[in-house]
Amino acid sequence: MTERPAAPDAAAYTRLYESEYPRLVGYARTLTGNPWMAGDLVAEAHFRVWRRLRAGESIDTDAIPGELTGVIRGLAVASVNWGPPQQSSLLEPLIRVLGELPQRWVTALWLAEAEDLSPEEAARRTRTTAEAAAALVERARESLRHEFLRAQPGTPASAACGGHWDMLPGHVQGTDGPHQAEQLAVHIDGCRDCRLRMERLVAADGRLAALTGAALLALYDRGTAPYLRPLVAAGGWAAAGAAAAGAGTAG
Repeated sequence: MTERPAAPDAAAYTRLYESEYPRLVGYARTLTGNPWMAGDLVAEAHFRVWRRLRAGESIDTDAIPGELTGVIRGLAVASVNWGPPQQSSLLEPLIRVLGELPQRWVTALWLAEAEDLSPEEAARRTRTTAEAAAALVERARESLRHEFLRAQPGTPASAACGGHWDMLPGHVQGTDGPHQAEQLAVHIDGCRDCRLRMERLVAADGRLAALTGAALLALYDRGTAPYLRPLVAAGGWAAAGAAAAGAGTAG
């Protein structure tokens, strides 16, 4: 009787992912025709498979490349509904913003996104109340969202539109006042440049939730968030090897 291949540990998965990375990016490019989106899709697929393994799902080592490929294929199919084509990576600005947030916010986001913990479970891990844990995650998410939208690259074609560009992140979030929102809507209606900027911010905002976990994993993999190590170690499966992942995670 042939033995079934064992599921990889964290270090083995990391090595396998890094070895497959060039092929995965090339495959994603053939599906999307967009090099920036390709890298983001691969990072998202990496996070999805990583979290499944971390949660205890048994996936044979030999099946990992196929699992990653299948996730990328599904994401590429869904991407046709994601708005205007990407003109840059969405993942990289997200990683930078995460690196600038307070550590306690990033920790809260890790527990919610990477660990998929409920507020009650997160409260036990952080020795606080469920209400405090939920409030912290909500505050961190809103701050991350605002700064992520502000971090999207690009400059207005006209200097006169600079003020409108500054207001667009708040408009996308719905945090601007009624009068300001009305003024901005009138301007966007008559300004193609600002309208395109608005469309790209809306598209980026729509991808934020899906990419947050991938960005958190990349932040940790790059070694720029050492305060996450105890959280990773507490998870068991990933403790042995998540830190070994290098630049391949974010391409």
